[in-house]
Amino acid sequence: MPRTVKEIMNGELFSLRTHDGTDDALGYILGLGITAAPVLDEAKKPIGLASFRDLLRAPSPATVAERMTVPAVTVRSDASVEEAARVIADKGVHRAVVVDAEGRAVGVASSIDVIRGLLGLPAAHPSAFPHWDRARGVSWTDDTLLDLERLDVAPDEAGVLALIRGGKDLEERVVWAESAHNVRTRLYDILSRPQDEQPMLKRILASYSGLRFRAAAIHMADQREAVSESLMAEALSALAPASAE
Repeated sequence: MPRTVKEIMNGELFSLRTHDGTDDALGYILGLGITAAPVLDEAKKPIGLASFRDLLRAPSPATVAERMTVPAVTVRSDASVEEAARVIADKGVHRAVVVDAEGRAVGVASSIDVIRGLLGLPAAHPSAFPHWDRARGVSWTDDTLLDLERLDVAPDEAGVLALIRGGKDLEERVVWAESAHNVRTRLYDILSRPQDEQPMLKRILASYSGLRFRAAAIHMADQREAVSESLMAEALSALAPASAE
């Protein structure tokens, strides 16, 4: 199960400023498929929240400052998922703005994110947010349960796939990654036949239930290899302490 808010939040933060017009803000929110956005000051610290309802009821012209709900409900990114649940329940809100140690906004955690986290289910965020991996320069799909009926979310083209161990009471971490000429076809292959040519992958599939996958479409072969090697190095480094014991 995810342990901290950072693991479940949507870290691709869309925010508003107090001087933004309500008509423009409403258009942004509708375009992104979300229902609210934090309002930040110049230091990226949350000062309020502007919801679809707040903006829809605003007279035109009006500014976000005139219609936002204050103060913004916040939770630290290093707080536990249980703590986030308590904050959201205690305040009676649908989401909390996630902040770092300095109080700067770094994401949003919705009540659905929290429920999924408590149940050990992978987080899912609006499709308008590309899950950008800045370190590797790629955009990932949502983490999705590794199941034949769910493979349609995987790119039907060249890319990289990663398998993630997770679930209730388990730390979420990548356990396998590889480059593929067609990601969806390769995932189907993984689920459909024994992986005798990949002993480590075979052990992973036998050892963990409830595996998830994420994938990225990458056309350049060199970039695919670099991304998959980076993820496998991360997976192996996580195994090293356990192996040493």
